[in-house]
Amino acid sequence: MLAALRDVARDQHLTILGTCQDSVLADAADVCGELLWFVHASEADIVNQPTSAWAFDSNGARTQLTEDWITAGRAHA
Repeated sequence: MLAALRDVARDQHLTILGTCQDSVLADAADVCGELLWFVHASEADIVNQPTSAWAFDSNGARTQLTEDWITAGRAHA
């Protein structure tokens, strides 16, 4: 299913957002290339904590090249 969604997104030039359980995050990362992690800490918090993003690429060096740009100006990075 993940591969089919990836192929549709690539072929149609669109982004598909999906959710998954923690137990399949590694599979999703391998197929989809990017994960966005939303954390709702507690019922007392009205908004989620800052979103974390992970990028995955068969060429890990290419992903590393974007690190400085992505984290620029982020005190929590």
